[in-house]
Amino acid sequence: MKDKTTPEYRKMEEIAQGILDRYPLWYMDMSESLKRGAMEIVYAQGNTLLLQAPNEPDFYRLAAEDYEMGLWAFRGLPVPRCVVARGRDTARMLAEHFGLETGEACCQGAYLDRDLLAWSLPGLTIGPMAEEEIPLAGEIYHGRTDYVRERAEAGELFSARMEGVFAGFIGFHDDGSTGLLEVLPAYRRRGIAQCLEKFMINFCLERGWTSYGQIYTDNDASFALQGSLGITVDREHTLSWCFAPEEA
Repeated sequence: MKDKTTPEYRKMEEIAQGILDRYPLWYMDMSESLKRGAMEIVYAQGNTLLLQAPNEPDFYRLAAEDYEMGLWAFRGLPVPRCVVARGRDTARMLAEHFGLETGEACCQGAYLDRDLLAWSLPGLTIGPMAEEEIPLAGEIYHGRTDYVRERAEAGELFSARMEGVFAGFIGFHDDGSTGLLEVLPAYRRRGIAQCLEKFMINFCLERGWTSYGQIYTDNDASFALQGSLGITVDREHTLSWCFAPEEA
């Protein structure tokens, strides 16, 4: 990990803050990653900012208006396994250069108010996911049981239960964004998804964080849900995840 007390790092922090302030919502994942200690600055110059996960040195977040400068920021660093890049063109060119695959473009949304949200439904409780709920949750979540288990064991996955019966879940992805939202078919259209989202918003607010997440650009249902919760979505800008082929 970098020594954040050095004059050099503090100067990078100053430059980084100026960059992040230009597009607060578009760069929210970067701001929150720094705030939560999940990432640190490895390059900040002009309009280019590159963050690296200290525990996963091949995972990066990039803000660069110029592709060439974005590429320059990677000099001397481990070859990326994953990069979260702003803009389709930058993501595409980075993916081609590093031999990565590009996921679908997303918009970023965040709950920018500081007021806790009230939620309740008769019979509904929300709490940490139990061990016996993991297999079904993994099956529902695209068969990614190992990922669901990792998130649950990290204490970052929460279950909705109606009268004690497993009805859905939500949590933090390993990058800190809110997601993994699923409601079992038998319990849909009851307002459970809204309650889960509100639970996560409050969870973040109580820790001084901002709840944020990404939405695929064609997911109209999710845009509608976010809007109903007062979540602000930046639909003018996109970001894309670029993965190593074995992880895409």
